Amino acid sequence: SGFDFLWYIGQQLKKMQGLRFCIGPVDSMGSTEATSKESVSNTNPRPAWAFLLHELRARTEVPIAFVYCPFVPSIVKGRIEYKDPNEEKIKGFVEECERHGIRFIDMRPAFRVYTQTTSKFPRGFSNSRPSEGHFNGAGHRLIAEALYKFISLTTINSYALHKN
Repeated sequence: SGFDFLWYIGQQLKKMQGLRFCIGPVDSMGSTEATSKESVSNTNPRPAWAFLLHELRARTEVPIAFVYCPFVPSIVKGRIEYKDPNEEKIKGFVEECERHGIRFIDMRPAFRVYTQTTSKFPRGFSNSRPSEGHFNGAGHRLIAEALYKFISLTTINSYALHKN
């Protein structure tokens, strides 16, 4: 692609004193190694989600929606897998969205039904592995239908939907 020079520049910049390209604690000498036994003890993302969703909701009265499109269904060890590995985390996020009046559009059911009825996937193309990569035409259509339904059921439809 002709952009391999960026890799070289990045490697040289990493070697330079005083520059950091990573997150985390830094001691006074610029080291990224933690100097104490501090660790992140709160791995619960809900307070962060609550804060972000509150701030997002405070910025607009227009309906907001998150569209969740995980790699489900997928092919795992030669079998079609419908279980979402992030299912438990997503439940908490959905609850936070509901608390803040933000719609959560879960594409897993539509993707599951599509795959079960057509034996095709909403991701992948003829030149790539089925169930992986970007959305194909069917995946885009399913998402567009879900967004159309969301828009038509909310007060935003007078701005978003045109008869022509």
